[in-house]
Amino acid sequence: MTGGGKMFTDMDGDRDGFVTAAEMTAAHEKMKADMAMPGAKPAKPVKSDLTSAEMIKKHDKNNDGKLSAVEH
Repeated sequence: MTGGGKMFTDMDGDRDGFVTAAEMTAAHEKMKADMAMPGAKPAKPVKSDLTSAEMIKKHDKNNDGKLSAVEH
């Protein structure tokens, strides 16, 4: 499995073959928590960071509000 394929699988919380904005947000929060140094303050969001919903909209070719593995 490629790195992108593993990332998609990790984000697909309910294993239905699609990633929703909520699943993407949860996966990103888990990744941040896993990478955080103990006792470190959480990083402030960068103004240019896209929300999960904005990222999905950008890549959602069929406009169904979620990403398939192919769209990812």
